[in-house]
Amino acid sequence: MHFFHHNSQIRPKAFLNLQVEKGKSYPVFSKERIFLILKRWMRPAVCISLLGFLFSKVPLSDFFALIAKVPFQALFLAFLLYLIGQIFFVLRWEVLLRVLNLRVSRLRLTALHFLGLFFSFLLPTSVGGDLIRAFYLSRDTCKTGISFLSVFTDRYIAFLAVLFTATFTAWVSQITLQDLLLYPWLVGLSLMVVSINILLGWGYPAYGIHLLPSPFRPFQDTLVAMNQSLQIIFKHKKALCLTLLLSLAFLFLSAEAHQMLIQAMGKSMEFKYLLLFIPLIALAGSIPISIGGIGLRESAYVYLFSGMGFTATESLALASFIFMIWLAISLPGLGIYFFMGTKPGVRAEPLSAQDLRVEGLKPEVFQPGN
Repeated sequence: MHFFHHNSQIRPKAFLNLQVEKGKSYPVFSKERIFLILKRWMRPAVCISLLGFLFSKVPLSDFFALIAKVPFQALFLAFLLYLIGQIFFVLRWEVLLRVLNLRVSRLRLTALHFLGLFFSFLLPTSVGGDLIRAFYLSRDTCKTGISFLSVFTDRYIAFLAVLFTATFTAWVSQITLQDLLLYPWLVGLSLMVVSINILLGWGYPAYGIHLLPSPFRPFQDTLVAMNQSLQIIFKHKKALCLTLLLSLAFLFLSAEAHQMLIQAMGKSMEFKYLLLFIPLIALAGSIPISIGGIGLRESAYVYLFSGMGFTATESLALASFIFMIWLAISLPGLGIYFFMGTKPGVRAEPLSAQDLRVEGLKPEVFQPGN
């Protein structure tokens, strides 16, 4: 079953870069074998190495004393803020599905969202939870291609939201970090992303993917998926604005939760710094070289907050609180997997080709079975 037409030949696993080669054997010292070994063990090695290095610099007695110092009420309130924030994620996904004319109940989307959160902690890849969400959604709707596209677009809009929030905050506040003015670097990165968006939005990957230089061809599936996502975004600007606002609402809740925990630790920080640091930490955690961003996020906490007078112990304690909150929020996904996730949801009735047509996209993308 192909993900898209336009001769892209995208498969769901290829789209998420999760192909597993089976039945192949390579010489002991071949490049292929070395690549497979690195691919399998790089992420755990990065996690263990970074966490080991960070905690080697921190007196463990001080770390646990600081963890015990924070009252349970502050941790619980921060947990509630993050839990409320999940509503915005579900609504953002629902907006995108409505643009694609997929009719799924909000309750089912909530269940799939928590299911994805849970599996993001189990699977050794940053997109494992997204794969699970897309898989169960495709089983509910019988639309594999559109289901994966909705999840990809949801993820991409979240990336745009954190990047532009960090850039705008750094520019308006003229924030410096360890004598480094941040906004020129973030503006440059944002301009590069906007340029890529414009290039991909013109439809180049869908129709001229064969013209790509050979070093970039392994990424053709992702480029075509980005092209389709950007067509949706460009043609439905109101939906784009709404999804970005929902993303910003979650960022503000996350910043408020951080503020509560920081005050409970006996520290203080201006809100504008949190609106900059949280997106930067999210961007660092999205780099696909560790398991679920573990190690990268903690390193980002230590680097960023140390410039604001926090010790490594305090930065790691704050990062640990946020990790524990996310882990607690993901636990309902385990129950959903056993009681709902293993069963097909209420299937949507087959939709006609007219129902599935999305303005500006080729109708054959949405034919039954995609």
